[in-house]
Amino acid sequence: MKVPRPPADLASAGRALWRDIVADASAQGVELDAQELIYLRQAGKIADSIAVMESALAGADLVVSGSTKQPVANPLIAELRMHRQLLAQTVARISTDVADESSGVGGANRFRAAAESRWSRR
Repeated sequence: MKVPRPPADLASAGRALWRDIVADASAQGVELDAQELIYLRQAGKIADSIAVMESALAGADLVVSGSTKQPVANPLIAELRMHRQLLAQTVARISTDVADESSGVGGANRFRAAAESRWSRR
């Protein structure tokens, strides 16, 4: 199985995410398809953006002046939250689970298969 290398346009956080997910998939004998590699590249770019925002926020005030000089939360806080949510959604689209051959249920549904198995015994 050929292990895909991280794209050159990913920075440190994106490359680390790429390597972790590819290693997880490889360890389970799963080869990521083209669509999953596109999601993985996008997830890497999102991870890179998160790293930049976290770095900028590390030395910044958490409360800043709004348009009428009122105290408001630093806009990076909300942006980080949205990027983290987007990263979670994007990574969730990448399947690194092995299909459960015995039940005919894909790896993503292995918990459902386990629950159905448990309830069908009663």
